[in-house]
Amino acid sequence: MIVRHLRPEDWVIFRTLRLEALRTVPEAYASTLADWEPLAQDEWMRRLGVNTVFAALKGDRPLGLLALMPEGVIAMVYVRPEARRQGVARALMDAALDVAHRRHLPDVRLNVSHANAGALTFYTGMGFRPTGQDATQTFMALTL
Repeated sequence: MIVRHLRPEDWVIFRTLRLEALRTVPEAYASTLADWEPLAQDEWMRRLGVNTVFAALKGDRPLGLLALMPEGVIAMVYVRPEARRQGVARALMDAALDVAHRRHLPDVRLNVSHANAGALTFYTGMGFRPTGQDATQTFMALTL
């Protein structure tokens, strides 16, 4: 498995994983399939130019996705079901944290659904700590 920083020309990988995530676990995301599915190729490419998006790949097969927004927010985390518990999420997160360190960000933040116990456990194990919550999600941060 390799983790690759996606460039605008990798928009098909990004689109494939993002739409799959929104289709299979919509409750995990603030965005909806209806928000993303109609996007044109140039918009997918633009988003890859604005955000640092990583994909985990085994050969040509994409296994997972994670984005680091410029302000230090981790978003769009998704690992295909057959690739879970194999170190994919950790490899994606390590790549994002490496970039965050190089950018001298003071911390990285994310939101996770209360219903996603596996993700809460994973993020806590990576050192993220809760900073608040609302009715549906926990807000977490990791000081760098």
